[in-house]
Amino acid sequence: MCMVRKPTGLLVGGILLFGTLGLADARTLHGKVVDTEKHEPLQGAVVVIVSYRYPFLRATDAVPIFTQAVEALTDAEGDFSIDASAPWSLGAREQRLAVFKPGYRPYARYRSRHDPGPLLPNDEVLSLTKARSAHEMASITASATEIRIAGTGERSPSDVPPDRVPKLMRLVGLQRKLFVAIKRGGAPVR
Repeated sequence: MCMVRKPTGLLVGGILLFGTLGLADARTLHGKVVDTEKHEPLQGAVVVIVSYRYPFLRATDAVPIFTQAVEALTDAEGDFSIDASAPWSLGAREQRLAVFKPGYRPYARYRSRHDPGPLLPNDEVLSLTKARSAHEMASITASATEIRIAGTGERSPSDVPPDRVPKLMRLVGLQRKLFVAIKRGGAPVR
């Protein structure tokens, strides 16, 4: 009688090895957001990190799949701290960082699995530039942060559900109100 042994030890070992790979990037980022011209701290800016993954067996034209979003608001000194640990899974991965404040041009940064180093160096100072006109305000929306927010109707796997980024959505709403007020008055943003 010949016994066939199942490779359960190898399978369990592989799961444990790959399951712990996601723990290697756990860290909290600290930084500061300031006005580009005045170099003053910006209170109430939202800092967002969105993580994406790809299917393990993916085609070359595969769409990234939204995994997680974390947000933080800057304090009175413009300081923030945010959990930048990515839920890395098998396959390629990427993160997008965005900083948004109504009346300012958004800041965006991208990091893929192939980029060495952190998404953002710790204690980095990020500068936001004021929007200069109603026309410029109209062009600044959530999509300008390079983070696709899911709308009503059909949704792509890479779209971020609005309920996962409530602070960003609230500030984008304020931006729209600010744009309408400026457009009615025709004055530049101060």
